[in-house]
Amino acid sequence: MNLYEIANNYLSAFQQIERAESEAEEKEAMSELLKSEDDLTNKVENFVRFLKNTEAEAEKFKSEEKRIAEKRKSLENKAKNGKAFLKDTLEYFGLDTVQTDLFKVSIQNSQYSLVVDDESIIPKEYFKQNPVLDKKRLKDEMLETGELIEGVHLERGTHLRIR
Repeated sequence: MNLYEIANNYLSAFQQIERAESEAEEKEAMSELLKSEDDLTNKVENFVRFLKNTEAEAEKFKSEEKRIAEKRKSLENKAKNGKAFLKDTLEYFGLDTVQTDLFKVSIQNSQYSLVVDDESIIPKEYFKQNPVLDKKRLKDEMLETGELIEGVHLERGTHLRIR
C-alpha cells in the first residue's frame, strides 16, 4: 500500500468514526484508523530512509565530483607544465621545429598582447567609460600605424603548437 492509499484509508476511517451509529461500528472504525496509523508510520519511516539514502548517495556523487575536478585540474596543470618544459627545452637548444613520426612540434610567435607600463599617461581616448583603457583598440592602432604611444608597449611571446 502506498502513501496515497494509506491517506485515503485514514480519511475513510475518520469518516466512519463520525458516521458510526453504534459502539461496535465505532470500535471497528477506530481499529481501521489505528491500522492506517501503523501503516502510515511504517511507510513514513521507510520513505524517510529512502530519502536519507538518496541524500547520502547524492553527497557521495558531490564528493566524487570534487575529487574528479581536482584530478582534472591536476592533469591540466601537468600538461601545461609539460608544454612549458618542452618549449623551454626547444628554445634552449635553439630549435624552432622538431618533426617526429607522429607529431610536428614548433615554436611560433603568438599574437601581440598589450602590456600597460603606466596607465596614467595613456591618452584618455583609449579609455572606455568610467575610464577603462580600451586595450584592444590601442593594440590594433599601434599594430596598424606602427605608432608608439606613451605608457604602453607591444610584447610578443611564443607558444608551443603540437599537431
